[in-house]
Amino acid sequence: MKTTTKKPDEKPAAADFASPSLLRKENTKRGNQEEEQESQIEKIIPNGGEVQEDQFPSLYLVVRHAVACPTYSVYSIKHALPSADHPRPFPCRVKYLDAEHDMSFAVVSSPRRSWIVGVGGFSGHRDGRGQTIVFDCKTRLVAKGPRPTASKSEPVLFAVGEKVYALSRMPNVWRLPDFAPWFEVLDLSDASCVDGKLTGCAWLPLPSPPLFPILDMEGIRIDSGPPIVEVESYAVVGHYILLSIVTDPFTEQEAGTVAFDTVTSKWHYVDRQKNLPFVGEAVPYEYDGIYLGESKSKEWNDLTAYRISMIKIKGNNSTPKLFIVEVPITIATTNSTVTSGQFFVSLGKGVICAVGCHTEGWTCNEELENDAIYMNMHRRVDAEEESKAQWPGGKLVLSKKPTKYAFRVEEPICQLIAPSLVAALRVHM
Repeated sequence: MKTTTKKPDEKPAAADFASPSLLRKENTKRGNQEEEQESQIEKIIPNGGEVQEDQFPSLYLVVRHAVACPTYSVYSIKHALPSADHPRPFPCRVKYLDAEHDMSFAVVSSPRRSWIVGVGGFSGHRDGRGQTIVFDCKTRLVAKGPRPTASKSEPVLFAVGEKVYALSRMPNVWRLPDFAPWFEVLDLSDASCVDGKLTGCAWLPLPSPPLFPILDMEGIRIDSGPPIVEVESYAVVGHYILLSIVTDPFTEQEAGTVAFDTVTSKWHYVDRQKNLPFVGEAVPYEYDGIYLGESKSKEWNDLTAYRISMIKIKGNNSTPKLFIVEVPITIATTNSTVTSGQFFVSLGKGVICAVGCHTEGWTCNEELENDAIYMNMHRRVDAEEESKAQWPGGKLVLSKKPTKYAFRVEEPICQLIAPSLVAALRVHM
């Protein structure tokens, strides 16, 4: 089974605004040395291979309930292709998950496994460190894994290869949850699910991002950063994790952008003045270096595409360079934009799926009697004909009539609670 370099996979049931070629010119010499220097430049792009033409990957949704047991439902959204323009989704619940609330989910996908990994939660006890839970997309079995080193409520998760990185969304210097260590990793390359337990792995602490508070040996904060630090935007580009935090409300000054090298386990500043230009996660699209994110410069729910690349000089200890170019998204024959919902995914073959939750019938108990999950699917216009060379200065044009679909979780004992959608996940089987 092949996976794509341009996007994470799915399964059934701030920066200088310039192109990488400019950096190559700056780091090469004239004449005969140009070709030799060019070979020393490493362009960091997403991992994977190519998507087979006859594949149309599916979507997994992890839906949170208002009750404690079961806490989540795993839905597989299979797809058919009734026309040349849009797929048609078919939702099916495949598993209940008994776990803590306030967990986050990520996909670990490799040629030998496709796992949905949940991390976080907080039981309320001082020694509570949250949970790790794994859903095997092939066998549909569930296993409980080792607890994180420290509690994390809805942590930011990054899947790089067969490793899961968990970062506190809002590091806390006063009390639990989200006390240090704020950043840790779980290596699943040798892990196995045996009798409902995840074995062969353990959480290991990692150095915190330089944007996070600095503590002394006694856990006392010693830096002069903003009183509240919260992750604002992030993305995984190749083996780098990009990260920015929310602007300081007192100074209104952006803190800049850092990158974590998962090979060397070191943080680097890639821009000391600008934050990433989007909010939340930027997810890979299916074209080289193209990511989808919610732009900060527009309405909060306007979806925008970005070409993101990391450049590093091989054999040189210099800091890697980050390059971002915005690629506007428009609807064919109109100037309207795409509403992204709570989050969005790339389903392959040019299809973008915006996922959200319609909340109706609120009660005093915060239960949702008529809570509909919706999906709006847009397909790229002339995806096969447009060349990559048109991306940097052009637009991503989507079809004018998206496919719209909604379904409800009609289980009285498992009613939803907002925000109901915890994750949109893409895996291959």
